Amino acid sequence: MHPQDPDRSVEDIISALKDQVLSHEKIDTAISRINTVKKRLKGINEHEIDYAKHQILAGQIADMSITQVKRKSGIFPIAVGKNIPVNLTILTR
Repeated sequence: MHPQDPDRSVEDIISALKDQVLSHEKIDTAISRINTVKKRLKGINEHEIDYAKHQILAGQIADMSITQVKRKSGIFPIAVGKNIPVNLTILTR
């Protein structure tokens, strides 16, 4: 994981732990999965990865996967009274 703002990511994780939104067990599980993948990729030289190109490609993929929803009644398929998590991402360029 290469977050744009690592310090903010750490703050968010600490906050989630304090608010009990995230458990230590979930973090341990995630770290275990990451370590498993790292072991499989052990032979790859870190410097062979062009992180700038990777970030550009990730942005292009994200742009292509975004669905815009107009603010119009009945267009967003969520039933009234349902609690459904929605991720809103605001892109500034």
